[in-house]
Formats: sequence, structure tokens, C-alpha cells
Amino acid sequence: MFSPRGLAAKVAFSLSRVKKHIRWEQSKRLLTGTIVVLSPFEDGFRTPSECVVATVAARPLDGLALNPPEIDLFFAASEDFDFDPARKWMMVECRNSFYEASRHTLLALQHMMREP
Repeated sequence: MFSPRGLAAKVAFSLSRVKKHIRWEQSKRLLTGTIVVLSPFEDGFRTPSECVVATVAARPLDGLALNPPEIDLFFAASEDFDFDPARKWMMVECRNSFYEASRHTLLALQHMMREP
């Protein structure tokens, strides 16, 4: 999906490693604006150049009720998005910070660094 903020993708994921039922309507997992990192399953986060950073664009409850659940992700750079749909990926979420609250400040700092 294309949006004014960049390239987004609908991602389905497995909860088999969580080992418990998640009540998505009450959960603080995968909130819009949180950072996630994806790595090819066979690499398991061993090679940093293989990792892809994304932010959660949306987590519609009807998508989370599906089996497997689905969320929408924004990718930091469009060139990071060359996923093979048949390839398995691992995803981790940064649970101790909330990127969306800082996004505007970080973008302003990037623009200030480019100005002479």
C-alpha cells in the first residue's frame, strides 16, 4: 500500500512462540507507532544488514482477530521492502519506548542537519 508517509504492507504473523492468548483490545502490544525489527527466520538477528526496521502503521482489531493475525507496517526506507511472500521472518517489538511521540521531533532534527 502507498500512503503519503511512505510504503506500507499488511503483514500476517504467528503467535506460536507467545504461548498464551492475547486480548488485543486490552493489549499494549504492537500499538500504532511502535518500532519493530524483522529478520529472516534462518538468520535469527545474527546479521545486522539483514534486519529491516519498520513502525506499526495500524493494528485494526478485525485484522488481529484473523488466524493468522495481521497488522500494517511502515518501512523506514522503500528500498528495505523487497520481501518474498514465501520467506519466513522473525519480528521483535521495542516494548519500552514509543516512537510515534518522538517522530516529529526526530524529523525536524534531520531537516535541521541538512540546512547550511
